[in-house]
Amino acid sequence: MFHANLLTPYKETALHGTNYTRPPPDLIAGEAEYEVEQVLNMCRRGRGCKLQYYIKWKGFPMSDSMWEPPEHLNNAQDLITEFYRLHPMAEGAPKKL
Repeated sequence: MFHANLLTPYKETALHGTNYTRPPPDLIAGEAEYEVEQVLNMCRRGRGCKLQYYIKWKGFPMSDSMWEPPEHLNNAQDLITEFYRLHPMAEGAPKKL
């Protein structure tokens, strides 16, 4: 237990860094959605070798990047296309005739 006079107002410092460095989600139809910044990689994982993409989320550090299935990335089709343009030898890349 301590006396309230010992409390001081919060001040952000260089040592502590900023609070809430991650952006809040967009609420779309009551569901939280985050914006994809970049598709970093792709692979087939798990049972049945399901396709997944390694996603960098906009406003989040790289440590928060994660593998997501294509059905979770409906609003990132242009970024998936860009990934395959930069990595034409990646499995699943569109074939040129």
